[in-house]
Amino acid sequence: MCGFKGNFKLIIKLLLLLSFTFSIANAQVEVSQPQEDMLEGNITITIYPDESYEISIAGSSEHVLDPWVSVPPFYNIAFELVNSPVGVNLTEASSGLVVKLGPDFAETLAALDLDIRIHLERNIAEADVLFNLPGYASVEGRIDFVSDEETSEGALNAEMTVKIWYTLYSKEHIEMLIESFPMLKAQLLSAVSEATEGKLTVQDLVIVDSEVGPVMATITFRASVVGDFTEGLSGLPERVTIPNIDLPDIEPGIDFDEAIMTSIKSADLRVSFDNEELAFSILFEGVVEGDIDGQINLIKRLVLEESLQESELDPETVEMINSFLLPTELSVVDLNTTVEYSIEDEVQVFEFSLCGLGLRPPTAEALLIALQKASEEVSQPNFTLTLKGGSEGKRYVEIVVPEPTSEPLAKEPRRVVWAFDDIENLSQVTFEVKEQKTNIGLTPQVAVSIVGAAAAIAVVAFLLVKRM
Repeated sequence: MCGFKGNFKLIIKLLLLLSFTFSIANAQVEVSQPQEDMLEGNITITIYPDESYEISIAGSSEHVLDPWVSVPPFYNIAFELVNSPVGVNLTEASSGLVVKLGPDFAETLAALDLDIRIHLERNIAEADVLFNLPGYASVEGRIDFVSDEETSEGALNAEMTVKIWYTLYSKEHIEMLIESFPMLKAQLLSAVSEATEGKLTVQDLVIVDSEVGPVMATITFRASVVGDFTEGLSGLPERVTIPNIDLPDIEPGIDFDEAIMTSIKSADLRVSFDNEELAFSILFEGVVEGDIDGQINLIKRLVLEESLQESELDPETVEMINSFLLPTELSVVDLNTTVEYSIEDEVQVFEFSLCGLGLRPPTAEALLIALQKASEEVSQPNFTLTLKGGSEGKRYVEIVVPEPTSEPLAKEPRRVVWAFDDIENLSQVTFEVKEQKTNIGLTPQVAVSIVGAAAAIAVVAFLLVKRM
């Protein structure tokens, strides 16, 4: 879909901004946490005979908020992402984000009606919008978008009915707004043209109907925008400034356009609100066309190469990037991950899980060195590392742990578990590929059993023939 490809860079920047925002929020939470980390969980790495690896991680932590720290307005946040291949270069992706608010919002949002549904295909998009909070504002309408896959030229048509209660704006203010609409329309058309460098044009923007009642005003708009949406929106973040907001510089310095190797074949997005649960939810289901793994690895390479240009990196980090992170290939087509945060009685609980992350490092030793360094730098006595030998056909992997390595918590030929806390000499562990032996020899016991069974069958067959 042209719109998706052209706006990939914009999506990356928005994700970076969200990451920056989350980092600030996380830093504030960390200040309130006690010094002692309560993280518990396990990292399981399965080693296959073809020298590929699969990682699964699960963990949880609990922290008691300090008395002077304000309790967040929400008490539960849950996120889930599931990828699964459905064909050659076709991946089915689904994700969900649910945010449950605290009981303080029950009275305010009891009557909120929110339901936004968006359907995307290769060159079309349809959206039905419903937002209704009686006493304040209401928006209901439909948006349609069609584009040419070759030229990126498209047309967006929208019709919206807006209801505004006088609790937000006075009746006189809305009447003045309707009267001055021609002037506001001219300013808006000029602003759109300037922000998109003339790539987009507002062809139609009219008030279809308006009614200024005693309690609220109802206004129905119709609008149409045409032009090259890919070019018009690609540089929008640099040209549009938000007043009174000082955002950090999130420009990554990387042209991600070359990393576009996928497109959305079809997708459905729904944003809704459950009044009883006081929960906002965002649900996505779609089919992605293209090489997702190739795109992920290309983005990884671009980001790492950019980070190598930073002079403040220490030599050990540079060595890790060059010897392990850069040459390691990732696979996310079978990825399944969940994250959940909840708070109750001033106790916050964080739980996460990840499975199906494929890994192909340059060597087994490079992976083990990276794990060993991680265990040295991060003290997690309640977190464990499990190395597991996988199988493929008749071949399977056994794990060989030499004497100098830290004593495992559990040790079997195909499964070894350590506490993830300063594992010494982990890089000396080796993996041996073996082949299952099939014994097809005829022992005396088996021979007797076969003869006995054959004799029994012969007797039964003889009796049946005799009766005929």
